[in-house]
Amino acid sequence: MRKLPSTAFKKGRVAHNVGLRKEAKLRGDLRYFTGQPCKNGHIAERITSNGSCLECCKVSADKTRNKRTPEQKVRDNKIAAENAALWRQNNPDHLERHRECKMKYKKSLEGKSKNRSHLAKRRAALLERTISQDVDDLWMIEEIYHLAALRTQMFGFQWHVDHIIPLQGETISGLHVPNNLRVIPWLDNIKKGNKYQEAERG
Repeated sequence: MRKLPSTAFKKGRVAHNVGLRKEAKLRGDLRYFTGQPCKNGHIAERITSNGSCLECCKVSADKTRNKRTPEQKVRDNKIAAENAALWRQNNPDHLERHRECKMKYKKSLEGKSKNRSHLAKRRAALLERTISQDVDDLWMIEEIYHLAALRTQMFGFQWHVDHIIPLQGETISGLHVPNNLRVIPWLDNIKKGNKYQEAERG
């Protein structure tokens, strides 16, 4: 076993496994994991190219972003939007490639396991957040999901039933009731994620 240099343990630092990084480079992996804490105590993946801790990189990036002036934020957002538009222009088939990768992952063992776990968690959340057993409410919920299926068939792309106030939001949780449901394009639903967009309720 290779002896680590004594300087690696000064100032509370613990050297990461050099061998793992070399192996990751040979495999072409962008990240690797040692299970050892970095100089700031993070036990996280490291970047193969320079051995930096991902959590340390995130903290550093957050500090840099928080120092920006409002003008710099507007400038950075504009540059990001322009770069994104240019990338989409140069990759017109990106949605199709994304869909193919997603389907491939879903068929894999890891994807199937994760999907089952997600569905089980969602079913449990729906049961907990469905407070009304009124026949009319249950019928309306079924009709909303039926509308999503019809729009998917008519337009040729997926439409999702979105909970306007998320069932498992970070700051607020809604109910599985008709007036909290809407049918929107899948991309809008993915972009929204688990956030509550209050402006849309006004």
